[in-house]
Amino acid sequence: MLQTVLFARDKWLKRDGLILPDKYRMVVAGCADTFRLKTEKEAFWKNVYGIDMSCLGYNFYVEPLVENIPRHTVITD
Repeated sequence: MLQTVLFARDKWLKRDGLILPDKYRMVVAGCADTFRLKTEKEAFWKNVYGIDMSCLGYNFYVEPLVENIPRHTVITD
């Protein structure tokens, strides 16, 4: 999301313009929720509107996810 905000700032913000709010907090945490990953994410790619797109599911494993996760799945401090 940060990359999108910076792109929009550079492209459309006037010279003396402001972005509000001007502060943010980013939190990165490792989690382990293999059951949810298997059932929701992998299953999605096997039937995308009736089409088997499982060959594209590989990107799911190499791209970071932006998600709200349950507290009990966090495995890093």
